[in-house]
Amino acid sequence: MRRFASRAIHRIQGAMLRHLFGSFGKGSRVNPGVSGNLENVFVGKKTSIGDHCRFLSSRAKVFIGDSVLVAPEVVFVSGDRRADVPGVYMVDLHKGPEDTQYDSDIVVGNDVWIGTRCILLKGVHVGDGAIIGAGSVVTKDVPPLSVVAGNPARVIRVRFPDKDEMSRHSVYLDSIRRHG
Repeated sequence: MRRFASRAIHRIQGAMLRHLFGSFGKGSRVNPGVSGNLENVFVGKKTSIGDHCRFLSSRAKVFIGDSVLVAPEVVFVSGDRRADVPGVYMVDLHKGPEDTQYDSDIVVGNDVWIGTRCILLKGVHVGDGAIIGAGSVVTKDVPPLSVVAGNPARVIRVRFPDKDEMSRHSVYLDSIRRHG
C-alpha cells in the first residue's frame, strides 16, 4: 500500500509540473523536485526528466528533443551574469535587453542520455544519439552519436564505431521519427 501511495503522489506531482513548461510532449514525464524557469523549457515526446533537475535561465530557452533521458540532478544554465564593469559589484550589474551575449539557448537532440549531476552551459548543442557521462560539465557542442565525459566534457568514444551499426541505428531513428 505504501508503494502504491508513493507512486500516486509521484504521478500527481509530475502532472502538476508538466503544465509549467513552455511545451511538454506526449508520453514525456517529469519527476518531482524539478525547478527553475520552466516556461522557457520545451520538451519533446517520450522524454524523461529526473528528480531535482534545475533549469537556470533568464531569457534563453532550453529545447529538449524526443526520447531523451535526463537523469536526476542535471543542471541547465542558459545564461550568466555580467562581470565586465570595473568599480561595480557584480551583484549590482544588471543585464539590459541589448545584452544578448550573456544568454544562449541550450539544444538537446533526440535519443540523448544525460547522466546524473551533469551541468550543461549556455549555447551548447547536444547532437542526436549522444551520451553525456555522469558529473560532466558540458561547455561545447557534443557531436551526434558520441559519448562525452569529464570537466570539461570531451569525446571519449562513439556509440557505434562500426559504420554498419551506425547506419542501422540512423535508419531506425528515422523510421521512428516518421511514424511517431
